Amino acid sequence: MKLLLTGDWHLTNTAPEKRIDNYVKAQDRKIDFICTLAKEKNCACIIQPGDFFDSHKANDFLKRKMIQILMDTHLPPILTIFGQHDLRYHSSDTRNTPLRVLEAAEIIDILGHMEIEDVNIYGASWFEDIPMPEIEGINILVIHKMIIKNNKLWEGQEDVTKGNILLRNSGFDLIVSGDNHQSFTISTGKKHLVNCGSLMRMTTAQLEHKPVVYIYDTKDKSLEEHFIPIEPAEKVFDLSTIEKEKKENKELEAFVSQLKKDTKIEGLDYAKNLFDYTKDNKETIEEGTLNIILEVMI
Repeated sequence: MKLLLTGDWHLTNTAPEKRIDNYVKAQDRKIDFICTLAKEKNCACIIQPGDFFDSHKANDFLKRKMIQILMDTHLPPILTIFGQHDLRYHSSDTRNTPLRVLEAAEIIDILGHMEIEDVNIYGASWFEDIPMPEIEGINILVIHKMIIKNNKLWEGQEDVTKGNILLRNSGFDLIVSGDNHQSFTISTGKKHLVNCGSLMRMTTAQLEHKPVVYIYDTKDKSLEEHFIPIEPAEKVFDLSTIEKEKKENKELEAFVSQLKKDTKIEGLDYAKNLFDYTKDNKETIEEGTLNIILEVMI
C-alpha cells in the first residue's frame, strides 16, 4: 500500500507580503500536482499534518472551492489533524472550524486512530499528546509539533523536539510531522520521520525552499521523493527590499541583544501571557470560560 505524505498547506485566498505572482493560482497548481500524483501512484490516502488552512477565518469561498476541487478529482481519502492555524484562537475546541466543514462534506478525515489493512494511523493535533501504538502491524504517527532535524530555527527558540529522539523513542515506523516549514527527513533503518515543510513559499526567508512530497510504501517501508514544480524566486517575490530588510533586522537584533544585557524584560504580549497562563492552569479553568475569554480578546 502506498501513502502520499505532504506538509503544511496553509490554504488561503490572500497573497503574502512580497509575493508578486498570482499566489492563489500557484497554490491551486500545487494542490493539483498532489492530487494527480496520488492518483497516478495509486495511493490509498493522502496524509496532511495540520495547518490545512492558513487561518480559522478561512472564508466560505475558499472552503467551497476546496470542497469542489477535492470532490471533482475523486481522490483517495485525505487524512489530517489540527494545526494551530486551523483552530479558533489556538483553542482545543474544534467545533467551529473550517476543517469540521470539510469533514462534514466528507472531503477529509480528521485523525484519531484509523486502521487501513494492517496499517494503524494515529493523529496528534497541535494541542494533543502523542499516543502510544498498541496494535501489531505498521504504526504511523501524524503530528503537528515543532520538530527539528539539527539546530533550532532561531536563537532562543523554545518548545522544540529533536526528530531523531522522537523517532527512536516513540515506537512508530513512520512519523509525518507538520509545523516546521523546512523540509527534511530522518531515517533509522526502516523507520522514518518525514517533515515536508510548507507547500508554499510564504516569505522571502524561503527563497531556497523546494516544496516536496513523499510516497511511502508500506510493503518495504521505503520513501520516494517528489519535488513540486515551482517558479524561480525572482518571478514570484519582490526582491528589491531584501538587503534593506536584512540591515534593519540586524539593527533590531543588536538592539534586543543590548536590552537583554541591560535588564530582564518579562513578556509584553498580553494575549500570549494569558494563553500561557490558561495552558498551565487548564485543569482549573472551565473550557467554556476559556473560549469566551479568547473570543473577546481577538
